[in-house]
Parts: sequence; C-alpha cells; structure tokens
Amino acid sequence: ANTLYANKLTYKVSGSYYLEQTGTTLRSGYGTGFRGPGLNELFFPGFGNLDLEPETSTSYDAGIEQEVFTQLVVGVTYFHNSFDDLIVGTFDPATNLFQAENISDARSRGIEAYVRVSPMDNLDVQATYTHTATRDRESRLRLARRPVNKGNLNILYAPWDVLRMNLDLLLVGSSFNDTFNSQRVAGYGVINMAGSYDITKNVQAFIRVDNLLDQEYEEISGFGTFGRAAFGGLKFTF
Repeated sequence: ANTLYANKLTYKVSGSYYLEQTGTTLRSGYGTGFRGPGLNELFFPGFGNLDLEPETSTSYDAGIEQEVFTQLVVGVTYFHNSFDDLIVGTFDPATNLFQAENISDARSRGIEAYVRVSPMDNLDVQATYTHTATRDRESRLRLARRPVNKGNLNILYAPWDVLRMNLDLLLVGSSFNDTFNSQRVAGYGVINMAGSYDITKNVQAFIRVDNLLDQEYEEISGFGTFGRAAFGGLKFTF
C-alpha cells in the first residue's frame, strides 16, 4: 500500500552518557515516523477506507538510570509522541460497525519507571510501570485501546548454566474501546512462563506457557483472547 505515496524520509538519533563517578547514565532520543494504510485499512469490506491519509509522527524521549549499588538499578524515562493523521479503527454506535479513519492531530506522552535487582548471580528481577496519557487534540478525548496504566514484573532464574526459567506478570489498566470514550474495556492481569534447557552445545529444548492461570480477558471489546496455551520444541544451532 505504501507505493501509493511519494517517498518519505524518516530518521532517528539517540545517545547516552555514563557518569562513572556516580554510576549514572543519561539517555535521550528524537525521531520521525511514517506509516501508510495497510490493505485491510484500505479495502476490508465494511472497515476499509480508501480516503485514508498516511500517518506521520515525531517522537522524543529523555531518561536517567542510576546504579544504587551493584545489585540494584533504578531508572525513569519521559516520552512524547505527536501524530498527524493517526490511523485508528473507530466504532460508530449508529451503525454498530468499525471503520478505519484518520485523527488529524493526536499525541501520546508519559513516563516509564523501572527497578532491576539481582540478589544473586543467577536471579534477576525487574519491575516496570508505564503511565501513558493520550489525547485527540481536536475532540480532547483519549485515544482508543491505549491504557493509561501498565505494569510488568519479570523474574529470570538460572539455577544452572544450562537451565533458564522465566516468569512474567503483565498488568494492564482499563481503556476505552472507541474514539467517543463511551465503551470501556476492563483491565486484566496475565502470567506467562517460559523455560529452556541446553541438552548439548547445539541442541536446546524449550517450553512456553501463555496465560498460565487461564484468565478470561479482552484487549478489544467483543473479541476474546486465547486461554492457557503451551508451546514446546527443540532448537538446533550449527
């Protein structure tokens, strides 16, 4: 679909600076983006919109990471994204149909804070919290399906060099399902688990279990998600 539009140059620059005396790392970045409508957004029956304009964006972020001591690191980052002609799927309560359309001026900004601790050489624990404020600058309403609050707890444990286990807890706050902010999607929590074992230097067995507690939740109102699901296999390297 992008061949419908003229060439567009995008770029991103980022950098960091480490203060060895204090164990402080400063980071920042700036970039631009471009996205043309996908095939479904243009042509899917009842949803596609041939009048869509391509989406463009600019973004910047700035953050700081501090080593409190060898086993503990904390950090916080501020981010800001501005969109022109943001492509979204909107629900029209008059027709009970979804359709792709552009939001001419929108923004997303917030903070991400994290704590990473390694109480033992074979154990890493990281907790992350993200607060995101979104806005359609014309209607002054929140953007659809973008939760304000999101948290994550990840535990990585490797009792032996050949065995690694990972437990991941994801907590997502409520959001609105539509651009009118009239239909709310409830928040949810999901636990995922994964592990791997090196049988030999070239053969690794792995297993992954998604939605370990078989929670029922929705990311989009009216569209269910998978229950508990397990995957496993062997990985060969040469």
